[in-house]
Amino acid sequence: MPSSITQPNASLKKRTRNLLWWMRIVGIGVWFSICSLIWMPISFLLFRDPGNNTRFIKFLVPLARKILGIKVVNLGVENIAYNEPSIFIMNHQSNIDVLLNADFYPKKCLVIAKRELAFIPVFGWLFYFSGNVLLKRSNKATSKQKMSESSRYILDKMVSIWIFPEGTRSKGKGLGEFKKGAFHLAAETKAPIIPIVASDYVGKLDFSKWNAGTITVHILPPLREDWSQPGAIDTVQKKIRQLMQNTLMQQS
Repeated sequence: MPSSITQPNASLKKRTRNLLWWMRIVGIGVWFSICSLIWMPISFLLFRDPGNNTRFIKFLVPLARKILGIKVVNLGVENIAYNEPSIFIMNHQSNIDVLLNADFYPKKCLVIAKRELAFIPVFGWLFYFSGNVLLKRSNKATSKQKMSESSRYILDKMVSIWIFPEGTRSKGKGLGEFKKGAFHLAAETKAPIIPIVASDYVGKLDFSKWNAGTITVHILPPLREDWSQPGAIDTVQKKIRQLMQNTLMQQS
């Protein structure tokens, strides 16, 4: 008798967890679509305003985290200098990354990303209207021009830049190799680099549970480098990647 009761209970628990997983996937898709549709005309009216990202993120994220059942713990928020433009570099794991920085995202901060994002219906248009920088990776001349424009924007408009230096999502495969764009930008503008490290969460979050899991976001102190030395770009690139790798290892 006990075993016959246990089996139905286990089956019911499994079905409940599967239902919760699907409800979350559908729920976050619906909420993201609603937010994008609401904010697209607003971003169009405030065309290319560097504050659009902050407004959208702060509107989207609180409920999105509740829908997914994730908790975010921020460490080192005091390291962000809100009174000066900075270059934020963060490890890139999945689309969930957009939900991790709402608690400390600067009021004026643009994202540098691949141009293909602009072709995603609704979200891509919103991303473009918000003033973010879209790079065509296959065209180095155009990408270099866009980075130069970003440099002038930082200096003239006091706008920060957010970059995922890996250039693509790691999807749980660890910290990837860094591209040099962020470091060229820092060398040209002399803006401090603020590394941000999100703990490994791909494959560790369980969306079939009420509490899907906790992600720790560690904001490291701003780094001001001496760019006058020969090979400074490569040296700083390797140094910061190692710093972020060490932080990831400490978090695990």
